[in-house]
Amino acid sequence: MSAGLDQHDKDQDTPIDCLGLRLTRRFEKMLRHTCMDIFTAHRTVLLAEPIVYIVAAVWGTPKWGELTSTQLEIFARVKPVVEQMQLALESEKLDQEQTFVRGYLIRGLLITRIFYMIELWKNNILTKEAHFQPLPHSLHWIKPLGTA
Repeated sequence: MSAGLDQHDKDQDTPIDCLGLRLTRRFEKMLRHTCMDIFTAHRTVLLAEPIVYIVAAVWGTPKWGELTSTQLEIFARVKPVVEQMQLALESEKLDQEQTFVRGYLIRGLLITRIFYMIELWKNNILTKEAHFQPLPHSLHWIKPLGTA
């Protein structure tokens, strides 16, 4: 379910598109689909692992030891998206450091979006669980034990 840069949204064209909004919309669509695909496919693992797990996966570089098979799958999904976006932003004036910074920003955006999805999911789970738990300030549900 990838949204490549070669796709064109005709119904989205407006005169302001000449300012780069068309490319922005395509980037947004790619980022949204990539993050959602990754989260949907690996939700259970992502919820169980520490946050650095996704950072290593998106960069394709392990923090400790080697990447897991899930991290390798995530990196394989992220790498072509980053490359497509970098190619679309290609400029003859960019040096190696600027090219790295561009990739850094793209990866950072992917990481942030996936973090958000993980935390939103956790928050939804906790909210649902809290609905079935008594309120902490409400003591009427406590039953006394023994006699005094």
